[in-house]
Amino acid sequence: MGDGNLHVLASPDGIDGDARERIERCVYGPLREAGEAVSAEHGIGFEKKAWLGLTRSPQEIEVMRTLKRALDPKNILNPDRIF
Repeated sequence: MGDGNLHVLASPDGIDGDARERIERCVYGPLREAGEAVSAEHGIGFEKKAWLGLTRSPQEIEVMRTLKRALDPKNILNPDRIF
C-alpha cells in the first residue's frame, strides 16, 4: 500500500474453480463502481487477466495493446504475455 494502491490477489490454495470464481467476484466486482482498477499501474498479471475487462473498457485495453506494440515491436519484453 506504500504507493497508494492496495495489491490484492484473491487465490486461496486448495479451493475449486467455482469457489475461487465467487471469491474473486466479491473482491474485484465492486472495483468498477468505485472507479478503481483490478491491477496496479505496471500492468496486469496472469491471475487477474480474466478480470481486466471489469474495470477497463475495450478501448482502454486496445490502447494498452497499441502501447505495447509501439514500445516493444519485436515482442522481446515479456513475450507471450497478455499484450
